[in-house]
Amino acid sequence: MELRDMLGALLPGKDRNAPAAEMDGGTLVIDCRACEEPPDPASERCIGCMVRRLAESGPASEVVLRNGNDLDVCGASGRSLGEAASLMRWSVPDPPSDRRCAGCSLSPDKVMGRAWEDFPRESIGYARDMLDWECPGGDDCDRCRDSTRRSLDSLESDLRELSARMVVP
Repeated sequence: MELRDMLGALLPGKDRNAPAAEMDGGTLVIDCRACEEPPDPASERCIGCMVRRLAESGPASEVVLRNGNDLDVCGASGRSLGEAASLMRWSVPDPPSDRRCAGCSLSPDKVMGRAWEDFPRESIGYARDMLDWECPGGDDCDRCRDSTRRSLDSLESDLRELSARMVVP
């Protein structure tokens, strides 16, 4: 399964009407002409979209929001988006191959996918709460939930560190 398909499956509703994006050399070009609102690189909507497209496409030296008046996002802002996309790409594991685990609402791919669902809004707390839901039980489930909890802790720490670097005193 390709990363684009996996992220689309994990983040339902987020990618269905998402703008098309393609790599042009080292630049990710996002076609914003179909978006309801004009692109605003500072808006939560656009930040989330850029990070998702970067997570699907891979690293880029800049992002171009195309709608007739192209907006370039590069430099420190582009690097921050790239770092967030890298965190997204590597923190969401592949769906489990075991049928029982794949059907579990607490599987790591579903919990970590939920942690990113509302990005840049914070969803890690909700994802962490998911781990307290009733599960099938057993030692394997406990180990899996503990591992997922550690992954959420690590992601939260990494995002906090990224946010701190973005704020210039």
